[in-house]
Amino acid sequence: MPGTQNETEKPRVSVLMLTFNHEKYIAQAVNSVLMQDVDFRLEVVIGEDCSTDRTAGILREMERQHPERLTVLYRKTNLGMMGNFLDTYHACRGDYIALLEGDDYWTDPLKLRKQLAQLNEHREWSACFHAAEYVDAEGRPTGYKHPAKVQRQYGLEALVRENHIQTCTLMLSRSMVPVIPAWFKKLPCGDWPLCILLAEKGEIGFIPETMANYRVHDRGVWSSQSEQQRWLNSLDMLLCIARELKDPTA
Repeated sequence: MPGTQNETEKPRVSVLMLTFNHEKYIAQAVNSVLMQDVDFRLEVVIGEDCSTDRTAGILREMERQHPERLTVLYRKTNLGMMGNFLDTYHACRGDYIALLEGDDYWTDPLKLRKQLAQLNEHREWSACFHAAEYVDAEGRPTGYKHPAKVQRQYGLEALVRENHIQTCTLMLSRSMVPVIPAWFKKLPCGDWPLCILLAEKGEIGFIPETMANYRVHDRGVWSSQSEQQRWLNSLDMLLCIARELKDPTA
């Protein structure tokens, strides 16, 4: 069946989802993927990092209901955000990977179709993304969309200066970054560095539509940090990337 996972047939698109203690949000996140109207093979790979709440139990029930579509990686020990990201990324089999975290959700059932069509049309792009609506813990709009200022495509210089891309909006060509380097485990986050690696390979295109909601809440990995901590983490990340890209074998 189109749009379902099959062990013997490689999927066209993998959805990579990371989750930890998202019991209030995980069902909405997964259902926003299951509602996608696709005409290609799709797999959903979820890295469940030893949540201490009911997240794993919710996923087991959803996996029971949709065994042909969901693959959940239940960790024996907590890998941490970056360890979970690397392992889940490498478990994805698709030619393209779309990212979604367990507390965000997609709002357009044609999102994956639209992004895949754009990447097929623009072979020079390494990835593409779209705008995200910021919502609060209950899903109410905050009045902000990201990015606030847009252009048709973004190169390396633009991505080093600022993170224009929300994780829940990104679809990338796996061939551009077939393997995430091990030094990513040193970083405080994985989405922005991944976009920088992608921008080294080709421009990242922008689709002028809003097709996802990014949830701002007090337990969010990034949104819960103070502005000072975000700046310090961003600086540490950029310095680490600068060192590693000068000597990728280090």
